[in-house]
Amino acid sequence: MANFMHRASGVFADGGFWSFGIDSSGSVSESSAEGTWAAAVAAFFADTNVKTYYSTGTELTLTSTSTASATWRQTTKTETTHAVSGTGTDAQLSTRSSMVCSFYSANATRWGRGRMFLPSPTYAVLGTADTGHLDATVAGHIASALTTMFGSIAAGGLNQLIYTRKETKGGVAPYTTSLITTRLLQGKLMTQRRRSDKIIVATYSV
Repeated sequence: MANFMHRASGVFADGGFWSFGIDSSGSVSESSAEGTWAAAVAAFFADTNVKTYYSTGTELTLTSTSTASATWRQTTKTETTHAVSGTGTDAQLSTRSSMVCSFYSANATRWGRGRMFLPSPTYAVLGTADTGHLDATVAGHIASALTTMFGSIAAGGLNQLIYTRKETKGGVAPYTTSLITTRLLQGKLMTQRRRSDKIIVATYSV
């Protein structure tokens, strides 16, 4: 049984970069794991509904799978290039705005949870009544596509998990892994502050 670190990344129309990832384990090769991950992520962004919630400038360009050591360090890496773009014509929300999928293991503790920040969508995802909340129909489409994505990952022999990097106060040893049992798409947009940090922002004299 090998442990894998999966990542997906791409670009925004303003030149910014986005990325997200999950960790997994499975009795498959690294190349097989990457093939499964690459196909699942590409299918998510190419989904009939999902692609309309991303602007034409938002593109999936790369997926990768790395085999992890016992201390969760990258050892080897397999990459796949992509060119899957959104088709939405509505304006993109702030680069740091994100739809978030939360992960939960059977451990009801902070270290038993995780989350994945999807790239910034367009204004079309917002409900008309509650600012910052996803439209119910949109949320249903995104959730359905994510369900398909994670189903494909499982069908490829990969079990999504969370690992604890450091020893916890509760006595959990470092690098302990826990299987993900539940995933929830959050109904409100959140912020990922790390995005756009390398974009050169124009300034104006006042």
